[in-house]
Amino acid sequence: MGPDPRTWLEQPSGPIPPAVTRVTGLADADVAGRTISEGEASGMLLDADFVVAHNASFDRPFVERRLPLVAGLPWACSLSDVDWPAEGCEGRRLSELAGRMGWFFDPHRADADVTALLHVLDHVLDDGVTVATRMLATARAPTWTVEAVDAPFSAKELLRERGYRWNAANRLWSASFADGAVQDEVSWARSAVYGGRREPAARRITWRERHA
Repeated sequence: MGPDPRTWLEQPSGPIPPAVTRVTGLADADVAGRTISEGEASGMLLDADFVVAHNASFDRPFVERRLPLVAGLPWACSLSDVDWPAEGCEGRRLSELAGRMGWFFDPHRADADVTALLHVLDHVLDDGVTVATRMLATARAPTWTVEAVDAPFSAKELLRERGYRWNAANRLWSASFADGAVQDEVSWARSAVYGGRREPAARRITWRERHA
C-alpha cells in the first residue's frame, strides 16, 4: 500500500479573486494562516519513481518553484503524453476524459482531481493496455527540441505550418521531434529556413527536462 493521500492549503500573497472562489469554493478565510508542509511534500515526491500531472507544463514549473528540492525529477503528462484523438477522444480535459470513461466528479479541487486522474490512468484502452502504460511509453522516450535560432522573418509561416511555435521569452521558433526524426528535421531547416547557410540548434530532452 502506498502512503495516504495528502492535501494542503496555503495562504497566497494577496486576496483570492472572486472568480477563483466561484470555481474552487475557496475564500480567503479558508486559507488564512495555512501553508504547505514543504518537508513532507518534498519527501513524498523524492520517494516517487516519477511525477504525473494532467498538464505537466503548467504544474511542473509551479511545483519546482515552490519545492526547489524536487527539481529535476522525471515527469509524465497524462494530457500531452497520450494521443487522445487517436484513442477516439476529442476533448482532453480531465473532466471530459473521465466522463467518457464513465466517471463524474467535481473538478478544480486537488483531491478530487487526483482521484479522477488515477481512474483515468487505470482505464484500459481498446488495444488492451492502460492509459498509464501508453503515457509512460511516450514520457520515457527521448525527444529533441529543434530551435530555429535567428530564423529570417520570411520563414515565419513556413515554420508555423511545420508545427513550430514562437517562444517569446527566447525569441525563437521551436518544435519537438522523435529521436529518429531529428536529423531529417535539421536537414530540412538548414535548406528551407536558412538556405544552407547554417543549422538550427537541437537539444535532446528526457522526461527529467520535459515540461520544465
